[in-house]
Amino acid sequence: MDINIFVNEFKSRMKNNLYKKKRLGNFSRYFKAKEDNREIEFIDNDECLTYIIEYLNKNDDNSEEIIQELLLVLDQSVSNRNPHYTMDFDTDKSIYDFHDYITGIFRNVIRNDDCEYTISTEIYLDDINQIIEIECDYKELVVDMDSGNEYKKSIGIIKLYFDLKNKKYISSKAGNRKIHNNIYDFLIGKGIALKPLYILKRAQTIKNKNQSEFAASTLLVANLLFNSFKGMELNFNLEFVDFINMDAPNVQGMTLKGTKLLMAPEILQRIHNGDEIFKFKVSIEKLYDENGDTYLFSTTFEVNFEGKISFIFNEDVENSELRYSTVMEIHDELKRLIYNERTIEIGIEIINENLPKPKSMQLIINDLYADVIKLIKNKDEKIAIEKYFLEKYPMFLIK
Repeated sequence: MDINIFVNEFKSRMKNNLYKKKRLGNFSRYFKAKEDNREIEFIDNDECLTYIIEYLNKNDDNSEEIIQELLLVLDQSVSNRNPHYTMDFDTDKSIYDFHDYITGIFRNVIRNDDCEYTISTEIYLDDINQIIEIECDYKELVVDMDSGNEYKKSIGIIKLYFDLKNKKYISSKAGNRKIHNNIYDFLIGKGIALKPLYILKRAQTIKNKNQSEFAASTLLVANLLFNSFKGMELNFNLEFVDFINMDAPNVQGMTLKGTKLLMAPEILQRIHNGDEIFKFKVSIEKLYDENGDTYLFSTTFEVNFEGKISFIFNEDVENSELRYSTVMEIHDELKRLIYNERTIEIGIEIINENLPKPKSMQLIINDLYADVIKLIKNKDEKIAIEKYFLEKYPMFLIK
């Protein structure tokens, strides 16, 4: 491909691009790998394109191959959703032995079913905090039924995080759930001990679950928001919640968004209907100390109970270590609540105290009628008011 054609393609696809920052980051990563991990970070499209043109001119003999690689970078799927799949992880290897083992696994291109993984940066090792991080480019491949040839369905980045001290594994960055499941299957096949947490499935085993009219997952969330977050010194605001009730005759699922959601009658009614919470989004704030100074950490994420538990951030959070520690702590707290014999009892108390059942329309109209009729002294006017309510709301009993 001629360089001018690539330049036009770059300008066309990067103009007014909602994910421009992430795409520039992908180009930075590409050239960092090409330039022996030299720090490269592009601020805007012009700086990136200038660098690309200079690089192609310096490597004229390989320019065609490089342009094809750059087109793949341009094609990488990007999203403002950054899911974090958290799992328990254990190994009897030391941090150095595990690093060597992982390095051996990812030394060559990995193929698992219809997905390929290529390590894109040097494997990160933190022997003090016992952390290993791996970043890979992935390709999801499909076969053309007519020609039999493979072609790329999607490409992108996935990041793997192994915390040997806290015994946790986190996969992130890839917006495609299939990629997370595929790399999980691959790692399990290599003998790496990972144990995902299935909240909706495990919630059905909570002791005394059948003693409550409320859904088990809803009681878990009530415990988490009203008790656990307080113990974790987290201030929170609920931004949306997804309910599901497969036994409901009409509406089986509902997503509710807004402000002061925990006071909204629609939320309270779904809770008291016995609906399951399977997804919710919170904004949190937490103070933390660093080098004697106090800082505020704040972020927003979605907690998803569908399948393996995941925490979905809108974009990269500046302090990744606090992000990781927060989701690991919430993961462990939910697991603790599942096995706690008092979770159901405490959850019921929380709901009865903080999330009361909303008044029915009948009670609201009856109360309104009673308040209005108290204000009327004239007998004829009282009769007229009563007639109005009976005609306007014939289905409701007026006492």
